[in-house]
Amino acid sequence: MSLIKQPFGFGGALGLATVTYIGEHNSPTGTTFTVSGASIGDAADDRIVVLGINGLTNDVRTVSSATIGGVGAAEQVGITGAGMENNAFIYSLLVTSGTTADIVVTFSGSVGKFGLSVYNVNGTTNATASDTAANNAASPGATIDLTLTIPANGVSIITYGDADISPAPISYSSFDEDHDTVFGTYYHHSSAHRATESLLTEHTETITPSVTPDGIGTCAAAWGPR
Repeated sequence: MSLIKQPFGFGGALGLATVTYIGEHNSPTGTTFTVSGASIGDAADDRIVVLGINGLTNDVRTVSSATIGGVGAAEQVGITGAGMENNAFIYSLLVTSGTTADIVVTFSGSVGKFGLSVYNVNGTTNATASDTAANNAASPGATIDLTLTIPANGVSIITYGDADISPAPISYSSFDEDHDTVFGTYYHHSSAHRATESLLTEHTETITPSVTPDGIGTCAAAWGPR
C-alpha cells in the first residue's frame, strides 16, 4: 500500500535525504568490539552516521552501548534472533566533523560473531528515525518481511544476519544490497539501502535467503529530510 503525499511543506519544497554506504567490519568472539579509525564518510553539518549491528550467539543479547568517536549513538530499533540467535540493531548519531573515528560496540554478553555496517544519511540533522521495523525467525522458510513507512524524499537502511551451516547469499525485493558477507562458521550478515523516495510510501521489503537459514534477525529504519 502506498500513501500518496505531495513532497511540500509549509515552507515550500522539502529538502532531500540521501544515503551512502561507507563500509563493513566483522570480528570473532567477544563482548566489546572496537573498530579503530573506521571511515565514517565525508564531514558535513547534516551527516548522520548509522550503524547496522549484528551479533550471533546461542543466547539473547542486547547492545549495552555503541559509540562513535567516544560519543554515544542512540538505538533506533533492535531485535533478538530465534534459535541460534542473531541479534540485530540500528544505531545513529549526528557527527558533523571528521572522516574517521573509533567505533566501539559493547553487548550485554559475549557473542560468537560480530558484524557492523556503516552508513551516512545526509539531508537531516535529526538522528532519530522516522519509522522502524524488525522481524526474526528460527526457521523462516522461503522469505522474511519488513514493513515500514519511508517519508517523502527520505531513505531507509536494513541490517540482516543469520546462522547456517552453509551460509549463502540473500536477495532483497527492492532495496539495493551493499554487502553480503560470510565469515567463520555459521555466520552471515548483510545490509542494504533504499534511496530517495519521491512520495510517502508504506513499503514491505521481502528478504529471500537462497537457503533456509536458522536464527534470522533483521531490522530497518527510515529517515526523511528535516
